[in-house]
Amino acid sequence: MTRRGFLRAASATSAAYALGCGNSSTSSPGSGPFDVAVVGAGPAGIGAARMLRARGRSVVVLEARDRIGGRAHSDNDSFPEIPVDLGAEWFIQVVPTGPSTTRNPLYDEAIASGRAKELGITADPQNVRFYAGPRTLGTDEQVAEPLATALALNAAIFAYGAQSGCDPSACDPTAFADVSAEEAARQAGVLPSLPWYDWAAAPTVNEAGAPLSELSALDLWLLASGDAPPGGDPDHFLIRSGMGNYISSLGEDLPVELDTPVTSIDWGGSGGVILATPAGTVRAKAVIVTVPMGVLASEQIAFSPGLPSVYLATFDQLPMSAVEKTWLRFSERVFDVTDDRIYLGQILRNDRIPPGVQFNFFGTDVMACIVGGDVARGLARDGRDALVDFAMQSAADLFGPLPPGVTVTATTSTWTNDPYSRGSYTHAVPGGVGARLTLANDAMAASLLGNRVFFAGEACASDGTWLPARSVLERTARRVRGARSALRGTRRATARSR
Repeated sequence: MTRRGFLRAASATSAAYALGCGNSSTSSPGSGPFDVAVVGAGPAGIGAARMLRARGRSVVVLEARDRIGGRAHSDNDSFPEIPVDLGAEWFIQVVPTGPSTTRNPLYDEAIASGRAKELGITADPQNVRFYAGPRTLGTDEQVAEPLATALALNAAIFAYGAQSGCDPSACDPTAFADVSAEEAARQAGVLPSLPWYDWAAAPTVNEAGAPLSELSALDLWLLASGDAPPGGDPDHFLIRSGMGNYISSLGEDLPVELDTPVTSIDWGGSGGVILATPAGTVRAKAVIVTVPMGVLASEQIAFSPGLPSVYLATFDQLPMSAVEKTWLRFSERVFDVTDDRIYLGQILRNDRIPPGVQFNFFGTDVMACIVGGDVARGLARDGRDALVDFAMQSAADLFGPLPPGVTVTATTSTWTNDPYSRGSYTHAVPGGVGARLTLANDAMAASLLGNRVFFAGEACASDGTWLPARSVLERTARRVRGARSALRGTRRATARSR
């Protein structure tokens, strides 16, 4: 359940089949030298490799997992009716920027391929239902106070960013004061002691993966600035064939070496960069590192020379969020709907932060329970059974106890415990949103990293992009230009990521 969908519904109420698994080669990638080595085969790594190949550069992609996609991963086996995405699920911010372009280049590429019908791309209907108890929809009177608090809370957070004077299209956030989302709300008189405060915070906490006290208000504002306004055209799209499957298909013909984690990157010699992997040593003129910040912070990849302190500081400024997703399939109909629309369910309870529940998924007996922040971290620590039990209780809160004879199949994400992600995606701590610009700063890469090491991915998105479905191809293209400069032996700085 996304914050934007929730707010649109609140405003109105109140006034992913498999497409391929990529190159499964387990042989040594060879020593090179390549023009560019790309570390990580998620959307950013795949985007970088595709763009480099299109420009005639030699490239190799080194992926630690046994699959392509990174945090975009479709489970094609658990449910017979439909694949489900354990990570990235939505095309977001599909807001037109030109005749055939939007803010989401991944969506644009899918449409341009002519495969939209085959892929099953459809606007997210954002049908939100508020429950006062099992199978009991909230009345106008019951919903009024919770929605009023939710609207006030979000308005206060976003107003802080809007009043900062930071232009979302060209903003250096280091030049503006920043506070936590909780403090921004407090300054506007929306206090944690207000009735329904936790309930109102739930969509943001479940989406961002951290408590309001740990989230940068400016980061949230920069993200929201790319959304279509409430009541506008849809800007969230689902993909029935699976987002993870779609991302995987984009890497099918690329030189991706799976099961090949990079353990060290030596960028200090005269011959470019040297990457150590269990399959052998790889040499390249430049490297684009797209692994999650959690992996960098854990020092699973050793850099020699060590990264300058300004880069190390970004690890604390951009910690990994905790968002976990549990999908349930019921053997018989338990939902209180009879059509084939997708719904977002929210229980009206004020004693804890409720999860977001997506149910009747493409008309099937499948639902997803999405939970973030401290609750997600605790459940992940306790293991798969805890996640499943929590999702089952959430289903009971909405639809009541299971009828006799109904069986349930479950599949869960494990991003918090995954050694190759160590979380779901980054969020900026208060005052830390400028770290995204540090990672994406071309002049800094030239002066401090010798135009040999570049960073790309969602952590580099200086508009506060931490959603799993966010496309990073456009930003990666800009980072790759910097790598091409290095290949030509120049130190020309390139256009900075927004």
